Amino acid sequence: MARISNLPDGSNTLAAGDLFPFVDASDGLNKRVTAQALVQQVPLIATGSTTARSLAVRFAEVKNAMDYGAIGNGVADDTSAIQDALDAGPVFLPPGTYRLDAELVCNAANAEISGVGRDTVLLKHHTGNAIRVTNGGTGCHIRNLRIQGDTGSSATYAQGRGIYFDHATTSNPRLNDLVVDHIDSPIEFAKDAGSFCQGNNLWLDPYTQTAGTEGYALYFNSTGAESGATQRSFSNVYGNGIIQCNGTQDLCLNNAVVRRIQTDADSFNVNMRGGMCGAVGETSTFDGAFHSIGPMRIAGPVTLGADFTGTFIGVEMPGYALTDNSTGANNLVLIRPNNTHAMQFGRALFLQEYHSGYGGLLEATTVSGDRGDASFTLTKSALGDETVQMMETALSQNRTITLDTASADLYEGARFRVVRTGLGAFTLDVGGLKTIPSATAAWVEVMWNGAAWKLVGYGLL
Repeated sequence: MARISNLPDGSNTLAAGDLFPFVDASDGLNKRVTAQALVQQVPLIATGSTTARSLAVRFAEVKNAMDYGAIGNGVADDTSAIQDALDAGPVFLPPGTYRLDAELVCNAANAEISGVGRDTVLLKHHTGNAIRVTNGGTGCHIRNLRIQGDTGSSATYAQGRGIYFDHATTSNPRLNDLVVDHIDSPIEFAKDAGSFCQGNNLWLDPYTQTAGTEGYALYFNSTGAESGATQRSFSNVYGNGIIQCNGTQDLCLNNAVVRRIQTDADSFNVNMRGGMCGAVGETSTFDGAFHSIGPMRIAGPVTLGADFTGTFIGVEMPGYALTDNSTGANNLVLIRPNNTHAMQFGRALFLQEYHSGYGGLLEATTVSGDRGDASFTLTKSALGDETVQMMETALSQNRTITLDTASADLYEGARFRVVRTGLGAFTLDVGGLKTIPSATAAWVEVMWNGAAWKLVGYGLL
């Protein structure tokens, strides 16, 4: 009887149709099976588990792009192979560089594309999008890979987008642990597209880096205001470009570090917490309604548009101008500027130095008109004076502001800020607590501690 061990070695030529001998445990007979059937039919129990399943079933759970013909060498066009795998189910991309000569289209519900971090690269070798999520792509998940424009071959391949959400019915996408670089618009949303999007750990590096013409790291590209509550949320974003919000509704940015941010007049409820706008000398522009900015750091100038309403809380602006062009009622509190830089005050703007020892937050802020060239008394009550007192007229003699202590409505933590922008060669005394010298533009802030008015802030303008 021939022994299996005496047969020639065929390990280097094994094919799916090759035969394997075995003894059937059910009847004790010698039988044969093909290699393909062995993988498809033989049930195995994974270590520590209880249920036997075939290798074929387990391999099919996540589609490996290489099982569909992808090469991953950066030279061959892998678009069709990856698209076939994506159409079949969740697709996994092993380490490699997968050249895309056309866009991948994600239009199946809960579709997924995943890799192994920076070792998996989708190389965009054309001028369009790397991945387009369209109307059927609700719940798609793109994670743990790098999308890169093939600018080493041609600078034109930076054109287009890395990931583009193009349809209003696309909702609940997730973007996690991604690097998108050498592309002019790494991640872009059309009007109402990608509602309820969650993004986390994103490194977005647009190809265009010239100051003032940078690419958009995150681009919400709506013509006019979005129609629904899109409620997109992004955390831990590094963007060497602009976050551009056109008509954006209900956006939350947590710990985003970008060059600058711009919201247009149609945007609504943009919230930015933590992080910074870090490009020195580049202006961030905020317009639109009900925005909430801070706490964070903005290294460059800030301009508020005519339609801006919202709050700046704990925003540090070291050494740069904040220009308020708004014409509506704002509630701006706890902005922390450098006291030596120039600012322009619009009628609704209130700048407040943060004082952690005095409870931090202020009451809602109101701003007076010009108090003119006069001495007067400030009263804190329901019908009393505004929190911010503007002194815009040049003084013709020394003036005094008296702080009322007798009002029944006076409460602990009540504050006034006096802002002098009108000059003149005379002094302004604020409650006997601080005197603004002659010909000096400055602000003085005082607070009632329950027993007396106290000086809590002073700075030059």
